[in-house]
Amino acid sequence: MANCLFIFAVTVTTLVAMIVGLYWNQDLPEGLPYDQQFGARFVGANLDVYRFLVRAASFVGIGDSPIENLNYLLNVAEQIFAPDEEPGLDVYDTKIANVPVRVYKPKHPDAKSTGVVYIHGGGWTIGSVAMYHPLTYQLAKEAKAVLISVE
Repeated sequence: MANCLFIFAVTVTTLVAMIVGLYWNQDLPEGLPYDQQFGARFVGANLDVYRFLVRAASFVGIGDSPIENLNYLLNVAEQIFAPDEEPGLDVYDTKIANVPVRVYKPKHPDAKSTGVVYIHGGGWTIGSVAMYHPLTYQLAKEAKAVLISVE
């Protein structure tokens, strides 16, 4: 029993050390304000962990490719961190020039409302409008703007 506890403790300590190492090893843009450095390091370390997990899963035969595994992992994370939607925005999916988009529109817009077009990264391989929904919803709500998120 003592050997199992020792192995468990060593494994947990090693994983924590790896994650802390990933956190502190993030390259930050020069001049990034101090209050934003935690978030940048945290997101960077999470992406490194995701990258490791999807490559390891592909290596042992889970999923068809690392890209598919990453999409699956990001979709799971998107469902976990979905925002609590408030009644201040109308959100609907439509097409503009045959391109799928999601529109975020304030229910009571000002006479002149700002417009934002959000195009997520991913190079047509990873990411989706749904994955960026928490970010775009918050952005449209805080900016009180009409936001169009392009698939």
